[in-house]
Formats: sequence, C-alpha cells, structure tokens
Amino acid sequence: MFASYRLWSDRSAQIVAEITRIRRRVEAIFEKYRERGKGEQFKKAYDLAGKSLRELEEALSVGMYRERREVFVTAFMRRGIAVRVTASLGSPYRCSAADSPARWKDHVDNLTCDEIRQYHNHADHEGKTQPSPTDFRTSHSLKSLLDPHDTKLRSLIICWNSIREWKIFEHDDKGRYWLHSEFDAAD
Repeated sequence: MFASYRLWSDRSAQIVAEITRIRRRVEAIFEKYRERGKGEQFKKAYDLAGKSLRELEEALSVGMYRERREVFVTAFMRRGIAVRVTASLGSPYRCSAADSPARWKDHVDNLTCDEIRQYHNHADHEGKTQPSPTDFRTSHSLKSLLDPHDTKLRSLIICWNSIREWKIFEHDDKGRYWLHSEFDAAD
C-alpha cells in the first residue's frame, strides 16, 4: 500500500511541476508584450507591421486574447513579412475590416504582396472553435473583391485554451477548415 501511495505521490509531484513549467512559459510570452493603452490602436500597441509571420502570429495571439472581444486584422505580406497591417476591434462577438476591402487589391499591387492574411478571433477561451457560416461568407466576399489576387487570401481564426496556449485554424470560402498552427507550451 505504501509503495502504491509513494508512486502516486511522486507522479503527482511531477505533474504539478510540469503544469508550473508550462504556465511560466506561457506567462513569459505574454510578458514580452505590453498591454494596449486606452484609445491606442491595436496594430501600434503590438507593433505588427514589419514582423515575420511567426512574430506576427504570436503578437496577435497575445493581443487578441487580452481584448476579450473579436479583433479583425489584415496583414499584407511580402516574403513572410507583414508590410502593411490594419486592425479593427469589435464587440465581444462581431467585427469587420478596419479599412475598405475594395481597396485591398490596390495595396497588393502597390506593395507587391504575395499574400493577404485575414485574422480574427472567437472570443471564447475553451481551446476549440470552428469557422461560423458568417466566416465562410466573409471569406467568399473578400475573395470576390480581390480578383485577380483572390488566391493570395488566407482566412484564419485564433482561439485559446484555459492556460492561454493558442491554435490558429485556416478556412476557405467553401466550408472547409483545418489546423494551420498551434502553440503548445509543453513542446
């Protein structure tokens, strides 16, 4: 009986230590970014323009989590770098583009972009989400406005679990979605 208890106790201590390590790793990432000030633009607070894709997605994951409402971010990318970024804060459950999507193809031409990444989040923090019918319709509308650059559009949704690890899902305009990337603090 004591040997079983000792094994259980040792394993419990290992699990507590692992959870503490994971929480500290997530906290260290969040501490790298200051909080957005009242009235400050989201894109300025998180210094989004000029970031690499990995840096951009990390900053978006932290910033969108903190907002606790939907945020819509459009990143015009050239060779993996965000050369122009727009951001709009919405209500807890609704958001739209900060600028006119009808002008996006001009931005693509003028900035010689090879990709347009449209991010938004769902404000829940349960670790799972999926695109809504509105998300698919929005993606379809944006693609139609971007012709002949419609193949450059990537539509993405960010969500988190209870310890603030995140997943980014990509979706198309036809009702399909898949995991694009995830941050797992245990890795």
